[in-house]
Amino acid sequence: MLASDPHTTIDSFQSTINGLQSTINTLTDEQQLYDLIQDYAYYHDLCFGQAAGPTHDTAWEALFTADAMTSLYPIGTHHGSQGKMTWAQSYIGGRGQGCQLTLSNTRVILKEHDTISAMGRAYGHSEVIADDALKSFSIKGRYEFSFRKVDRVWKIACMELWVITTLHMSRAPDSSLFTSVPFPDPVDIENRLKPKL
Repeated sequence: MLASDPHTTIDSFQSTINGLQSTINTLTDEQQLYDLIQDYAYYHDLCFGQAAGPTHDTAWEALFTADAMTSLYPIGTHHGSQGKMTWAQSYIGGRGQGCQLTLSNTRVILKEHDTISAMGRAYGHSEVIADDALKSFSIKGRYEFSFRKVDRVWKIACMELWVITTLHMSRAPDSSLFTSVPFPDPVDIENRLKPKL
């Protein structure tokens, strides 16, 4: 019976270890990204209502890269992390009475040969209650995320909301209140959300 080559055994063992480490790294990154998406919704809602203040804004804005781009219907587009919440609240004239953002069907996509960027998506339903109830509204749509790792921490580099319906509270409900926007081609989304390093 021939003895096993120790070098072959060591190489095989090292290959197994490397494979396990790669799997652990992937699972860790995926969990961190799922947590980031959930934190986005949680800290977002804390910024609205009478109990909210600048510290809540800062906590939410810290989830973004310094050069992050955000596109939110019907507000528009914002670049950078500082002042992003004030910009987001401008549509209703301030912090309002409260907001609830619910995200579901979340998916994150890691890139095989790129360990510092990733993609993600989630379906969202947001209820925003303004101080002036007539400015309150509800939005349903899909969030498209581009993530970038900064100093070993995942952050949001780009986020766009593609709206399917919007319901404004300024009138009694009827079909004319709903604004429908077709979803873009997924390939087009991925190309536009690629981080610019």
